[in-house]
Amino acid sequence: MKFWQSVKFTTTVPIVAVVAVAFAVFSYVTSSQRIAAVEESFESEIQLSTKLTNQALANAMWDFDQDLAGALLAPLKDNENFSWAVVQEANGSVFSAVLETDSQAAEDLVALVPEAIRAIEGDMDTQFVTTGEYEIGVKPIVRADGSDSSVLGKVYIALNRNAVEAARAEALTTSVIMAALAIGVVSICLVLLIRRITGQIGSLSDTMRTLSEGNYEIDIPYVGRVDEMGMMARTVEVFRDNGLRQRELEETQRQNAQNELNRKEQLELLISEFRDDSGRLLTPVAESTDKMAQISGTLMELSSGTTERAASVAAATEQAYTSVQTVASASEELSASISEISRQINETSDVVSSANEKATSANEQVASLAASAQKIGAVLQLIQDIAEQTNLLALNATIEAARAGEAGKGFAVVAAEVKELANQTSKATEEISAQINAIQGASSDSVAAIEEIAAIMIKVNEFTDSITQALEQQGHATAEISGSIQEVASGTREITENMTGVKQAVDETSISAGDVSRTSSEVADNTRLLADRIDGFLRRVSAV
Repeated sequence: MKFWQSVKFTTTVPIVAVVAVAFAVFSYVTSSQRIAAVEESFESEIQLSTKLTNQALANAMWDFDQDLAGALLAPLKDNENFSWAVVQEANGSVFSAVLETDSQAAEDLVALVPEAIRAIEGDMDTQFVTTGEYEIGVKPIVRADGSDSSVLGKVYIALNRNAVEAARAEALTTSVIMAALAIGVVSICLVLLIRRITGQIGSLSDTMRTLSEGNYEIDIPYVGRVDEMGMMARTVEVFRDNGLRQRELEETQRQNAQNELNRKEQLELLISEFRDDSGRLLTPVAESTDKMAQISGTLMELSSGTTERAASVAAATEQAYTSVQTVASASEELSASISEISRQINETSDVVSSANEKATSANEQVASLAASAQKIGAVLQLIQDIAEQTNLLALNATIEAARAGEAGKGFAVVAAEVKELANQTSKATEEISAQINAIQGASSDSVAAIEEIAAIMIKVNEFTDSITQALEQQGHATAEISGSIQEVASGTREITENMTGVKQAVDETSISAGDVSRTSSEVADNTRLLADRIDGFLRRVSAV
């Protein structure tokens, strides 16, 4: 900051200027009054002199006594300011003169007075004329004789104005000295006063600078004062208090921001854990549904193959039954067609063996179907457990959303949807479990029926063996052959009926497998939908 920009300069200079102007005006007035007093004293002296000498000069002029007139004016030289005096007759000639120097001409001195003043007549007061060098008084010389009076001439008395100029110069010098002293004293007082004020302002400025740097743990000076400085100090104190409150607010905001950051980090951690848990739980569900779909497909293929085999067995047994009927009808011609009977019996034996093998294979396949149904049941139990865990996770998510308050409302809605999907999954698994139980029941019935078929096939095989033996004893066993053939016909009819039941059971198994496949697809779709909604929910929560 430049010196002329400081408070000291901008305050001191105007005040000093005002003081200087005031002293200048005062000096002018004082000098004017002093000069006026000097001029007034000059006029008084001239007027007194003209009055005192007027009558005596009139007598001297009446007597034409120039020496007397000169003697009357001679005492004026004792006045240090006296310059010249002239007595002029009425006709304008000089009657007598008292000059300061011999070089002066009375006529020239009188000519300094304006014509209008020189032309005055009658008894009148002294008239004054101011020229550059002289203060001149003019008074008519009047001689009184009783009641008559006559103007004999005029007297001119001039005083030198050097005293006036000296008084003017002295007044000016005195004014300058007094003004300089006053300005000096005022300046010193102002500097001291302003230094004190600016020192206090500087102290407040340092305090405000300290406050601007963020240090509010300081005392404000001059707070207890009742003047303007105290008002400024109390204003600065308000700034300090506001700064302290601002810092407290900033600390509170920083703490709130940190708490919000911690809450977001905790929420992100919970979201990450929930995403990992849901992914870990839903992945096995998807894999299990895929396996269940594969198993149901395999089951449908096996059911289809079993149906075809059952149809083949039924056709074979029907053919066997026809053959047995043919044998029965031809028993009377047994003797004539023993070779044909032997061939039919051999074919029957082959068919029975084949039927026995097919029944055994069907039994194994149905047993495999039962085992697959048990595996599906285990998978359904796993899905049920996963649904329960998902429901538990949804409950935990609902609790965490309630803790999160306003920010967790969206989380609570998605958690409710997750819980609803978990309930739907649980219901679907219950339906699948019911279907699997039905499959297991049908499989058990199929196993029992196939075991009966196997037993019958064993009997048929035994019968064919008996027929073979009977053929060897054809002669004496024709009646037994006829009975055996009837039993074989009855057995084949029973086999046909049982194979029809097996076919129906296999058809039911195929239908159940289709239901399992559809349910598996629904579970897979629900699992994917659940995973998508969980992922979308977590993305929305992360974006909050």
